[in-house]
Amino acid sequence: MKLTIFIYNIVRFLAKLNNLGTTTDYCFIMKKKVMRNSIYMLFFFSLFSPLYIHSQVFWTEDFTNNCPNNCAAASFSGVNGAWTVTNTGTNGSDNNPWYVSAAENGSAVDSCSTLNGTDDCLHIGSNATVFGDTGAAFLNTGLFGLYDIVTDLRAESPIINCTGQTNITLSFNYIEDGDGTNDNATLWYFDGTTWTQLIDLAKTTPCSSNTSTWTNYSQTLPASADNNPLVQIGFRWVNNDDAVGEDPSIAVDSLTLSVAPASTDSIFTGVIAGGPFCSCSTVNVPFTSVGTFTAGNIYTAQLSDASGTFFAPVTIGTLASTANNGTISCTIPCNTPTGLGYLIRVISSNPSVIGTDNGVNIDITTIVAPSVSISAIVAGSICTDPSVTFNATLTNGGSTPSFQWQLNGVNVGSNSSSFATSAVLNDNDTISITVTTIAPCTFPIAFADTIISCATITTGAIAGSPFCACASVNVPFTSTGIFFGGNIYTAQISDALGSFATPVNIGTLASSANNGTISCTIPCGIVTGAGYLIRVVSSGPNVTGSDNGVNITINTAVTPSVSITATISGSICTDTALFTAIPVNGGTAPSYQWQINGVTVGTDSVILNPQTVLSAGDTVSVMLISNAACATTDTVQTDTVIICNSISTGTITGSPFCGCDSLNVPFVSAGIFGAGNVYTAQLSDSSGSFATPVDIGTLVSSANNGTISSMIPCTVLTGTIYLIRILSSNPSDTAVAGIDTLTINPVVVPSVSMNTTATTTLCIDTAVTFTAIPVNGGTAPTYQWQKNGVNIGTDSSIYTTSGAFMIGDVITVTMVSNAACPVPDTVQAFTIIDCPQIEISNVFTPNGDGINDLFRVNLSGNALQNFKIDIYDRWGLLMFTSTSINNKWDGRTTAGLKVVEGTYFYIVELNGTQYKGHVMVLY
Repeated sequence: MKLTIFIYNIVRFLAKLNNLGTTTDYCFIMKKKVMRNSIYMLFFFSLFSPLYIHSQVFWTEDFTNNCPNNCAAASFSGVNGAWTVTNTGTNGSDNNPWYVSAAENGSAVDSCSTLNGTDDCLHIGSNATVFGDTGAAFLNTGLFGLYDIVTDLRAESPIINCTGQTNITLSFNYIEDGDGTNDNATLWYFDGTTWTQLIDLAKTTPCSSNTSTWTNYSQTLPASADNNPLVQIGFRWVNNDDAVGEDPSIAVDSLTLSVAPASTDSIFTGVIAGGPFCSCSTVNVPFTSVGTFTAGNIYTAQLSDASGTFFAPVTIGTLASTANNGTISCTIPCNTPTGLGYLIRVISSNPSVIGTDNGVNIDITTIVAPSVSISAIVAGSICTDPSVTFNATLTNGGSTPSFQWQLNGVNVGSNSSSFATSAVLNDNDTISITVTTIAPCTFPIAFADTIISCATITTGAIAGSPFCACASVNVPFTSTGIFFGGNIYTAQISDALGSFATPVNIGTLASSANNGTISCTIPCGIVTGAGYLIRVVSSGPNVTGSDNGVNITINTAVTPSVSITATISGSICTDTALFTAIPVNGGTAPSYQWQINGVTVGTDSVILNPQTVLSAGDTVSVMLISNAACATTDTVQTDTVIICNSISTGTITGSPFCGCDSLNVPFVSAGIFGAGNVYTAQLSDSSGSFATPVDIGTLVSSANNGTISSMIPCTVLTGTIYLIRILSSNPSDTAVAGIDTLTINPVVVPSVSMNTTATTTLCIDTAVTFTAIPVNGGTAPTYQWQKNGVNIGTDSSIYTTSGAFMIGDVITVTMVSNAACPVPDTVQAFTIIDCPQIEISNVFTPNGDGINDLFRVNLSGNALQNFKIDIYDRWGLLMFTSTSINNKWDGRTTAGLKVVEGTYFYIVELNGTQYKGHVMVLY
């Protein structure tokens, strides 16, 4: 009892400290937002740690970013770091994204979800191009294909360091609805290597339409999370585009990771004797422990990194034991980097305990292998001079290594890094050295040898530079020494900078002679350069000769060509034109020879001005004489035959057309059309006149045929003799209009209403005639009458009843228009027998043309008593409301914005009776 009173007083004290009001209020806020008052919770638990038996929270996320809406989760960075969003499957261009904001309020457990609060949370909302972040409300359809809302995204936490944590529990609050596994949320876990699904989250309990109850969920993470520094938590949301699925989508708040309180079991790592250590060496790790260690327990010695941290500890030895002391025989890993700050600790498996480290930094040096190389100092040739000095260069040998030289396996020289011969060496003699080291952390032996080669090759001067790619070249050489039968001399070319890092073989000669000439070919794909060198190498023995000593210039082979373009202000057969030669690989100073019909004209110029109008069939030619280096031919010629420009429109299929219809306009042309030419399709007026033509499509092309994708204007007038023609821009020409006329009809919006011959009221008359009044019904519309959804009457604009009506009876007429170009072709009107009579249209076009611009509720019969109308979009957002039948909806929201085309839902209340239905908005 005293303990209870004491805790109660502490809570009251914290409430006052946080200016939260009563104790009850404070407890509620602590429940709702543990993270935001974590400083007080830590203070409270620090007072009662011996009594605290609940889980200990070591990581939290409450998604605080003070954002009212439209803050992407991929840009959210909380106290633990940045969250990321990953594509985990198919995503449309307008998918439902993850947000972190207060558009969906992170409410307390067991409370209903609400919008536009102050408590930010992670949730799925609508794409910004549609409705944006309106809380946990998602698009379940792309609205007649206007949007591609298919979604498969996973929101992923920052990396969570769980080092030192075991038996970890994940807990969070969430709401979710959707549609089974089609529109669905799942919980995921990352162990540092692989993402794994933990659970398909259950749908939470609905509160009312589009709301749900906030629910807490807890789960123990897999064992791979224990002591894992690379853990992540993720929430994956998927939805399809089948128009099925209910809000809310998914919202998450108040994530925590916690563990059970640490046990009283402990391990103390003892003093490590014998340091400093080399990598690969053994070390004994003593320890003592306190507590009960059960059967199957494994004590494991772990090595820190060089800075003494156990972020990624390395196991160096184990001991199976339940005793409270022992020594673990360990081995320092051979790849351990050199460092002065290593520590060692001991952990156990049963129970899981992380012990103290040894407390004193350990020096570890990476073991290295010594290496030795041999170089020779000789005044002349190594095979002719009696005294050659060989020097050994030692790496990682320590301060006092010992040396042993050998000639052909026989010990020579002294314990020195140098050895001088006293007799002439022979070809293929072997000089070797063995080095013995005593340096710490070093392997003891190093060895090297070299084989004497007396042969040499000298590459001679290369004549003929500069060369072209693919050209032949002779490479002379001389050599000294003995070359065996079967020896191959090979000529090699360097790169353009003179480097033989990747030499290219260009020719070979099978010979054992000490001179010769190798016939070679410059590679055809070689790049242009002025720094090439050539050398000769041999195969028996393996000798690399000197290079030719002088840089060689090589040019890539090129193929000249020429084409002709014409510049003209009008038509080539009516106006003078300038002809321009376009050379390729013409060199720095090409020359030109022009001809017209085989007769030389003009000057040696890239441009020809014939100063005369050419005729159809004339031939303009130009000859190019190239001076480019390495041209495959120096003279090329091209010509062009003059064709007078013309355009003809092809047959247009598909007539009759409607306004707004797409159509393809084929054409063929003749003559020369310049770069950037634009073919334009034009539509005449309804009489076939092009006095005021309308552009309906374009094609950028200089080709002599094509098809122009075009569109009939939506505001076109009815007509049966429309024509289409083609114009060009470069040159400016016009096609002859097609001989087949086109029929085009404007788009019309059908509608239907009805009236009645009732003389008193519909609820009394036994024979009432209903007459359908069509608008844009065509010459022969069809009708279907229904009473309370059951077909009645005949295909007629008139229906006469027999017998009196009951209040609530519904008379419906459906009209199918046969007018040209109706949108839609089927419309409907109905009358609800309620005395008074009510008529509500199901389609209107608020496009400002003065026809069917307002959505109306028409009433006749008895006097109106009480009336109200509410209109909603498919997501339940209120678009229009009124209590006056005289207020008509003009297709705008309550904020005055035009709504998009689509279906909207109304609820009409008249004299206590409610009527529900839908209306289609078209423009």
